[in-house]
Amino acid sequence: MRTRKSSAFGFTLIEILVVTIIIAVLLTLVIAGIRFARIQARDSKRMTDVKQVQAALELYFNRNNSYPSMLVAGQLFGDGSGDDVMVPYNPKPSNDGICASGAEYIYITSSVGYLLGYCLGMNSGVVSAGNHYVTPVNQAVESGNDSYTKLLVHMHGASGNTTFIDSSSVGNVLTNYNSVAYSSAQSLYNGTSGKFNGTNQYLRLPYSSNFNLSSGDWTIDAWFNSNSFASSQAIISKDKNGLNYDWSLLLLNTTTIALYTAGTSQNLTVTVPAMVPGQWYHLAYIRSGTSDYIYLNGVSYGSKVMSITNNSQDYITIGCNGWNNPNTFFNGYIDELRVSKGIARWTANFTPPSLPY
Repeated sequence: MRTRKSSAFGFTLIEILVVTIIIAVLLTLVIAGIRFARIQARDSKRMTDVKQVQAALELYFNRNNSYPSMLVAGQLFGDGSGDDVMVPYNPKPSNDGICASGAEYIYITSSVGYLLGYCLGMNSGVVSAGNHYVTPVNQAVESGNDSYTKLLVHMHGASGNTTFIDSSSVGNVLTNYNSVAYSSAQSLYNGTSGKFNGTNQYLRLPYSSNFNLSSGDWTIDAWFNSNSFASSQAIISKDKNGLNYDWSLLLLNTTTIALYTAGTSQNLTVTVPAMVPGQWYHLAYIRSGTSDYIYLNGVSYGSKVMSITNNSQDYITIGCNGWNNPNTFFNGYIDELRVSKGIARWTANFTPPSLPY
């Protein structure tokens, strides 16, 4: 008698593992595709938002022969003629692609012009990823945000907001310590500037080679408005302990401004006309060739040949010295702070910028 063998079919362990791996790969691809699709959707909304705001601004100008003096996200904007629009917020999450976390749209307006800023997380057709800016076609703007710009902090946002962003193409991430905030108490553009309390508030960003100023031309410039000149205060610095300076830009008193480097062994210290609390001043530190210069309100007050050092472990701080032992805090308001590498923006006396970069 023959014995019939029963045949049973099943999956081996290897086959199950192979199927599992294939499913995992497919899921990864699907999830990545969904993520990219969502970024593209948010980027599309960003471009649409800015176009709508620009159209509303131009309509406002046509009816009023000027632009509004202020534009804030969440504000109902218009002239009451029935075409009012809600000024949009940046879609969340904002840290798409190379865009910084917490980044908001930039709205800078005055009666004669405007600058709208936004960041795209991905390339979109002919529009590349990164920061973009929109201005009126006939508006004269400062051509100061370019490939040389390694840090640009506009200090513009809703009063009380504490999220600061770098508007340069680099997109440095700024960390806020002790709630530096936008304030409407003093401003040059768009109704706000960055307010520092002179006690413990500052912004910090990590080192990169963009802040190695030991060779080549460079420019650091900013607007400042100090509440007091009773003690030394730092605008921007790259050092630790407030002593080991690679470079530190200091207001020493009402008539003295300095650039310190090489620890404390080298400095360029200049005497300027007496500065007054509550007044805006434009400050520029420039390396051209082998010489360093200090300009206040477009006037050069001294120069010196110095060797700028570079310690790659030193963070950059805005509003104080010493990233690991903060001190020499700035007391007042800062606006349009910019670091440019590879260019001396000015090599003779100049008229300070009248528009944001």
